[in-house]
Amino acid sequence: MGLFRKAAPSKDIARDRLKMILVTDRMDSSAHVLEMMKNELLIVLQKYLHIDEDDFDLQIHQQGHDGVDEQARLKADIPIISVKRR
Repeated sequence: MGLFRKAAPSKDIARDRLKMILVTDRMDSSAHVLEMMKNELLIVLQKYLHIDEDDFDLQIHQQGHDGVDEQARLKADIPIISVKRR
């Protein structure tokens, strides 16, 4: 339930947000597009799974070191409550 989960320090949150802005800017997309992707993924996943929407997290990260072979990666943290039975 997250009652004992330690909150991330604000500097870490700010750094992650800045990275997200830089990556989405480089990919010529926006936070709005990322939010639309998140909503569409939720629609598809909810056909098969019960998901905790409040904890669903979708992020774009740059992968690579010192500007070499930098590659954007989409990472999703999807808390599954249960599998739907058909």
